Amino acid sequence: MNGILAHGLGGRSDLPVPLWLAVYGGASAVVLSFLVLGAFWVSPKLKGESAGRPIPEALQRVIDAQSTRIALRALGVLLFAMMVLAAALGPNESATNPAPTWLYVWLWVGLVPASLAFGPAWRLLNPLRAFSAGIARLTGRARRETGRSSPERLGYWPAAAGLVVFVWLELVYADASKPSTVLAFVAVYSLVQVALALWYGQGWFERGDSFEVYSSLVGRLSPLGGDPTAGW
Repeated sequence: MNGILAHGLGGRSDLPVPLWLAVYGGASAVVLSFLVLGAFWVSPKLKGESAGRPIPEALQRVIDAQSTRIALRALGVLLFAMMVLAAALGPNESATNPAPTWLYVWLWVGLVPASLAFGPAWRLLNPLRAFSAGIARLTGRARRETGRSSPERLGYWPAAAGLVVFVWLELVYADASKPSTVLAFVAVYSLVQVALALWYGQGWFERGDSFEVYSSLVGRLSPLGGDPTAGW
C-alpha cells in the first residue's frame, strides 16, 4: 500500500476489479453526487462572510495587522520560490524532487483543510498578489486604478477554466509528475495571472485566480467568520 501515490504523482493499475468497472463506477458516483445535490440542496447554504462564529476581537486585530499581512505574503513568496527552484534545478524525477509533491499535495490537497479551518487562507498567502502589486508600483500602474476594465463582467469563468486545466494536468496528463511539467505549469499560470492582474487590478484574483477562488469557496464553510472589509 505504501507504493500508492496521491493525485498527479502516480497510481496503480493492479485494481481488484476490472478497469472498465472502476471507470464506470467512478463516473457514476460523480453523476449521482450532482443529482443528489441538485435534488436536496435547493436553498443557499453558503452564506459568505456572515456565516460562522465571529473571530475574537483580539485575534481579528492580529490578523488585520499590517505586519501579519506582510509576513504571510512573504511566506507565500518564499514557498513559491522554493518550489520553482526545486522544479528548475533539482532532478527531473518526482521520487527525488519535492516540487510535484508541494504542488499536487501540499497546495492542492492542503488548500481544502486550511481553508475550512481558517477561511480563504490563500488570499493572504497568494504570492502572485505580491508579484503583481510590486510590478504595479514599480511601473506606476498602481496609480492608474481608475478607469480600468472590471473583471466582474467575466464572472468566475476564468477561474473555472484554470481549474479544468489544472485538474486535467493532475489526473490525465502522462508526465504530470515530472518537475519540468510542474515548472512549465507554474510559469505559464503565474505569467497569465500577473499580466491580467496588471490589466484589471488586484480585484482580478478574487475572480480569476483558480486557487484563490477555490480557497474562498471552501472557506465559506469555515466555522470562523471574519471582517469581510479586512479581506479575511
